Amino acid sequence: MLARCCTALAATMLLAAPAQLVADETAPAAPPATWIKGEGFRIQSADGNWKLRVGLQVAFQWEPRFPEGGPNNWSNFPLPYVRPRINGTLLRPWIEYWCSLEFRQFPPFLLDCYMDIRPWKFFGLRAGQFWTLLSRHEYLGPQELVFASWAPTADYFWTGRDRGVQLFGETHYIDWYTSITAGTTLTNTTTVPGNFQLQGRVSINPIGPVGPTEMPWIATDKPVPFRFSFTLQGAWGRVNPNGVGFNNESFLVLTPQGERDYGTGAVDFLIQWQRFGFFAEAYGRRVSPRDVPTAPFTQWGAWAQVHYTFWRRNLDGALRYDWIQASASLPSSDFHAGEAQLAWFIYGTSLAVRLRYGVAHQADPGPAPAADPMFLTTVGLPTSPGWLHLVTLQLQLAI
Repeated sequence: MLARCCTALAATMLLAAPAQLVADETAPAAPPATWIKGEGFRIQSADGNWKLRVGLQVAFQWEPRFPEGGPNNWSNFPLPYVRPRINGTLLRPWIEYWCSLEFRQFPPFLLDCYMDIRPWKFFGLRAGQFWTLLSRHEYLGPQELVFASWAPTADYFWTGRDRGVQLFGETHYIDWYTSITAGTTLTNTTTVPGNFQLQGRVSINPIGPVGPTEMPWIATDKPVPFRFSFTLQGAWGRVNPNGVGFNNESFLVLTPQGERDYGTGAVDFLIQWQRFGFFAEAYGRRVSPRDVPTAPFTQWGAWAQVHYTFWRRNLDGALRYDWIQASASLPSSDFHAGEAQLAWFIYGTSLAVRLRYGVAHQADPGPAPAADPMFLTTVGLPTSPGWLHLVTLQLQLAI
């Protein structure tokens, strides 16, 4: 009997020992309410299935502007974006929600509000109001950009924010997205009958995934291996652009352009390697105006940027060039812009100061023909003819 008791006691101790060892090595659970780098302020349940995050994206800047033939504006202090948001998960970590507002102008607007259901990396569903998928550059938040604003060419050809449904998948070597949306702008509270947008994008990452921002060296504490990627994308639809842009851009003067059918094709190429980054896009768009005598026309555009983080993960230098041809059949419709920037990323992508100089030139196509007085508005020149010089000093916060 004694032998049996000793044997049972020894077996119990052997079985209990690994469990005790695991318990000792288990890291303490994260507090239910805290701030985490890369995630921000959040409250979550013990099992992590329910989560609430509260954040803010805001920028303050001084941007003196010097237009040709116009008054210099030394006291230009815009707020390019002021975006509070809530997001998190429901029931399961792969059921996510996101809602954000834009407060930079009055009245405020609901910017994005959607739900993602993505049980697998290769397949997910998004429904609600969101930034459309044309252009990886426009798909990024303002704190994820190298420059103080989005590229003029990308913003000119971007299909904006819209309401609808998107299917997508993000895997090791291929990212794909497709959507159908209402073809209405955010300032329209109801859907415009007959308007729609169909879009698709496929990005190929031949040797592995690229970083989630334009400057992964700054956004992470880890090495950034050599990666390159390219994209094929397109959009087709009927829309009525109203000139309200919700991605800040310092050069463009967006105006209402009228009802139109359009088809857009685009490609991009991306390189990331440690402190270095290169990104370029090219666009072509065929526009068929409706209810005006303007004949169909074709637009072209391209842009490229390069940057290098030359001191620690804090100081970064960047150059960017943009070209837009508002109409291939319209003489002197070309837009050119160049930018140079020095940025100090004080705390990753959460807190940064950017100093930029930019110069742009819009060719003058002359007056609109008498038979089509709205011709130039329908075509949509990127900005007023002439030269524009600007300096931007921006303080950006994203929490």
